[in-house]
Amino acid sequence: MSQLDSTDFPSSLDRDSRSRFTYRDLKNLGRASTTCPLRVIALVDFDAFYAQCETVRLGLPQDQPLCVQQFNAIIALNYAAKAAGIKRGIAPDQAKLKCPTVFLQHVATWREGDTSWAYRPDANKLVETDKAALDPYRLQSRKAFDLIKTKLPPPPVQKVEKASIDEVFLDLSAQVYATILQHYSGLLSDLEHADNDSFLPLPETTLLAWQTDKLIAVDPGAEVDPPDWDDVALNIGSEVVRGIRQALYDETKYTCSAGIAHNKTTAKLAAGHNKPNQQTVVRARAVGAFFADYKFTKIRGLGGKLGQQVVKAYDTDQISELLKVSLQDMRNKIGSSAPWIYNVIRGLEYSEVVERTQLQSMLAQKTFQPRAQNLEHAEKWLRIFAGDLMGRLEEQDAASRTRRPRAIALHHAIDGRFGPTKSKQMQIPPGVEINAKLLFDLSRTLLVQISREGPAFPCLEFSISLNDFQNEITGNHQMTSFFRPQARITEVSAEEGDPGHAAMGDIHEPSGSTKRKRDSLDLVPSTASKRVEKSSASADKYDPGGRSDLETDHQLGTTCEEKSEADLYCCPTCNAYLDNASVLEHLDWHVAKELEGR
Repeated sequence: MSQLDSTDFPSSLDRDSRSRFTYRDLKNLGRASTTCPLRVIALVDFDAFYAQCETVRLGLPQDQPLCVQQFNAIIALNYAAKAAGIKRGIAPDQAKLKCPTVFLQHVATWREGDTSWAYRPDANKLVETDKAALDPYRLQSRKAFDLIKTKLPPPPVQKVEKASIDEVFLDLSAQVYATILQHYSGLLSDLEHADNDSFLPLPETTLLAWQTDKLIAVDPGAEVDPPDWDDVALNIGSEVVRGIRQALYDETKYTCSAGIAHNKTTAKLAAGHNKPNQQTVVRARAVGAFFADYKFTKIRGLGGKLGQQVVKAYDTDQISELLKVSLQDMRNKIGSSAPWIYNVIRGLEYSEVVERTQLQSMLAQKTFQPRAQNLEHAEKWLRIFAGDLMGRLEEQDAASRTRRPRAIALHHAIDGRFGPTKSKQMQIPPGVEINAKLLFDLSRTLLVQISREGPAFPCLEFSISLNDFQNEITGNHQMTSFFRPQARITEVSAEEGDPGHAAMGDIHEPSGSTKRKRDSLDLVPSTASKRVEKSSASADKYDPGGRSDLETDHQLGTTCEEKSEADLYCCPTCNAYLDNASVLEHLDWHVAKELEGR
């Protein structure tokens, strides 16, 4: 029975003894089925996370107003600062005027010439030479999420999805199912013999203890029924979440809020409903009352273009008004998204909690004030970006050395995000050790390619991203080893002048499309007998010893067609094929030639 079904519930004459839910529903709870009306989803949301990280790091009391500063803007603040009238985005001087006792903490920064980020007392004065480093917050986020996972049963019962740096979804359904069978042992024997479509008996309780939870009130005028299994499931889930929040505070001193409901959309709204340091439970019978005062643009998936399309179509952003619209009318005006919108504003949503806490991408970015004037200026920042990304890779490796990025991309916006944009990416050579020098050489190659295709300086903004993180191959080759990855530079950008900066948004989306992955790898069938076509000789051909291509191959002990496909690297500048061991020397040679030609 799905959440939409209501016609097959037992009649009021049977309600004294029978539940609205079936044995099938209970079994589906154990399977964490997305359509199960008993499923339990939680969103844990850290309170003012950046500000909390600084408060804890500095050992300040929680009631001390604190703002996190990035150069000349407040980017985060705690609740004490918010109560004093400070808002995000204002200048630090304005924050001081509103609250003279506020503590202003500048984010850590990377600086030209340094090999690591640091907290610096003069960072706010050096916007030209410093780059904001959010590494401390990423590190604390990773530690907190790892702690959450230790408080849950191991996979596959555990289902955890990182939603952002300070939010995580939990599907507690399977864990709640096991707890129900422990607390209500009679159900276990019934499950083995009962018909799946038979209704469950009502829980043997007339009152559920919700402790300090904020329980959304039932719809005004609705029949007040005794607790049913959906209430019991949420009650058990709320106990689990309460324990997780307490453990987080005990071990990290971070507070967090949470929402517990039957789907991700409702849990997300609930988590922000009673901040800070509280949790809100939205029972199925209270969904209507809970959604009544919300704007539908606050719902996940309706905060962007789709939401604005609906606002334009119906001249309202209120859920209460949109509930009056029929599905057919919505289909006529909105199109294929209408059924999802129609359901989600009624609290019916079935998206899965995807087990995604592993790193999918990394980004290092800088907006220049004043602009980066030329390639030499940009190179200084490419070195900083490479060091930043390498440091984060090493932090990740400290916990697990099994994931490695397979692609690097450079995003270039000569006039910022609303001007012409250009992005290119290339494969990171497989088998080559990733270090800061390699990341610098690859990103510089990409920037040189962009600069050759049109005006690139003075530039307002550019960034490097590492993408397509994969588990490193151990033992048997993965399926992609039957193809030869060609390291051509690949266009991945929006067209020049695209105001939406789509390339930057698309390329480091955690779950890229299949097409994008194919474009990034540029896979072609590998045939051992197929000879690699070589570029015609030229004055700029890479030949460090003055030998011919064939002589170079023999010096290396094999010809190109005899090499393993995993060992061939195609240079994006000259299309030469190289051993992994020769890649860095080869890239250095191109850098030297570029400098020589200036």
